[in-house]
Amino acid sequence: MDSKIIAIGISLALMDGSLNPCTLSVLTFLIAYLLAIASKKRCLMAAFSYISGTFLIYFLFMLGFLNLIIVSGFANLIKSLTALILLIIAIFNLLAAALGFQLKIRKTRGIVESLAKSATISSSFLLGSFVSLVEIPCAGGFPILYLNLIASFKGISKIFLILLYNVFFILPSIVIALLLCFGLKKVEEVERKRKKLSKLMKLASNSVVILISILMLFGII
Repeated sequence: MDSKIIAIGISLALMDGSLNPCTLSVLTFLIAYLLAIASKKRCLMAAFSYISGTFLIYFLFMLGFLNLIIVSGFANLIKSLTALILLIIAIFNLLAAALGFQLKIRKTRGIVESLAKSATISSSFLLGSFVSLVEIPCAGGFPILYLNLIASFKGISKIFLILLYNVFFILPSIVIALLLCFGLKKVEEVERKRKKLSKLMKLASNSVVILISILMLFGII
């Protein structure tokens, strides 16, 4: 059972980190700006500071949500309700994408650009933290589903499982940061591919959420 939980966590985390358009787009924007005005070393430091901010907020969110499930004493009820809510949201997202409807949080754009153009280690960390906070309500399906799966788990430490999830969540961002900062890939090329695949990424992420939600509702996982 331990290996099954770990495998599910790693798979969800990698999908979460790879299919997360907000985190990756802001990261590429930050690196593009820094490559134009700063050294490669400063670019790397800022990028990893940004990634650290996303890691911290995601970890604290997951830890807090897990404790809420455990303390409430209604783990099975919360699991079912969460699966149902995320199922409805994922279906809505797919329908919205099919109809060409797109929800954007425009008020945050100025804050993101301001923090990115500050180009300091601390502002990059705040940027990563801010982006994670903003995206949790609309992109938190993967971690929330996983937390409901491990809430009643009696095996290895839940904190270890959350840490493991977050390590693999930030792994795609680390790979992209290294490729861009060392010039192995051009920012324009990565961003062009990300935009080209954005619809497919949304389709894939929402489809996975729907599948896991249904499996949870029927008690299969």
